[in-house]
Amino acid sequence: MVIIIASIVIIYPTFTFIFVVFLVGFALMFDGVSRVIKEINNKHEEKSRSRAFT
Repeated sequence: MVIIIASIVIIYPTFTFIFVVFLVGFALMFDGVSRVIKEINNKHEEKSRSRAFT
């Protein structure tokens, strides 16, 4: 398996570079979306807590 993947990388370096860039971009996008969702949930929880303690 490793030999097959290494040979693909050697034969098609441009395709491999583009694939890695898209993979990193997708990971960053997924991380950004998850952080936005986390912040929205944190704001919602803060409002719930502040009402409970007043």
